[in-house]
Amino acid sequence: MKTLVATALFLTLFLNSACREKSGEKESAAKMGVAQVRFSPAEGETWTYKVEVKLDPSARFPAGLIDTGPEGSASTFQKTRRYLGLMPVTADSDEKAHCFEISKDGRVEEREFSIFNEEGILARAWQKAGGERMVIEPTVLVPAQEPPGSVWSREVPDPNNPSGSPMFSRQFQYFGKEQLQVMGQNQTAHRVKISGKTGPLHLQRDLWFVDNLGFVKERKAYYLIIESDAEASSNKRIALIEEILVQHEIPEK
Repeated sequence: MKTLVATALFLTLFLNSACREKSGEKESAAKMGVAQVRFSPAEGETWTYKVEVKLDPSARFPAGLIDTGPEGSASTFQKTRRYLGLMPVTADSDEKAHCFEISKDGRVEEREFSIFNEEGILARAWQKAGGERMVIEPTVLVPAQEPPGSVWSREVPDPNNPSGSPMFSRQFQYFGKEQLQVMGQNQTAHRVKISGKTGPLHLQRDLWFVDNLGFVKERKAYYLIIESDAEASSNKRIALIEEILVQHEIPEK
């Protein structure tokens, strides 16, 4: 199989209907002591990540669902995220979103469109190379005003059967801030955990975001859901994808 960049499952996070679940009454960020998400990238700014893929050699992946490289192999490659500036969400719309171009080993593979506002960092659209642009309702990826422990969920309807069951379902949990080493320096990062079922697979994904720097770390694990005759199920991990920021460049003005 061909290798999928570590952001491929970013597609599954861009969801239509929203159902926010919050523990307790909502309070202001100042009252809760929650730090605001701050991010103002410069046009041409780039982030380079080292990506490591580990696969179960005995696993058989559903076609098009996980496309991480030669079956049964482990691989390492570089992924680059480049900020292109504000761009129209659609050709016939005045709405604009922050556009990031994603490439793997120098080959452009997709574009992501995000919104930065008082809610935090929100996904708005994405477009695979050579494919159609998929626009969705804004989906919070990194919350700006939620206390640690906040949870929310999203669903993506199947475009071929909009009245049927959702194609993807994702649950989000905000863990607050954590300390981690990035490029030899200690950083304070927002951590968000994302989980859900995609077909026969279960996804567990963790994102770490540093204010005024960007996404610095990601970990994705895929589990095969095994059903038994007793109607019980167990999970077997079949793929692990980890990426860490190794280079960050801001263009000279």
